[in-house]
Amino acid sequence: MIKVTYVAQDGTETTLEAEEGASVMRTAVSNDLDGIVGECGGSMMCATCHCYVDEAWQDRAGRRSDDEDEMLEGAASEVTER
Repeated sequence: MIKVTYVAQDGTETTLEAEEGASVMRTAVSNDLDGIVGECGGSMMCATCHCYVDEAWQDRAGRRSDDEDEMLEGAASEVTER
């Protein structure tokens, strides 16, 4: 299992265990974590689940996919967002 720490806008941290290969959004939603909507179910159609990846984790998280880049052009602007 992988541990993912979610940090809310107010600074509250929640750490959840995720299965390898599971999306950050699906892990949050399946654990009823507030603040992650995932309106489209992870189809990259709405950006309601986009998140910021701490710069210290950029190498491990990997580069955004072309699909992520395209979706986030209209919703976000930082390279740490997913």
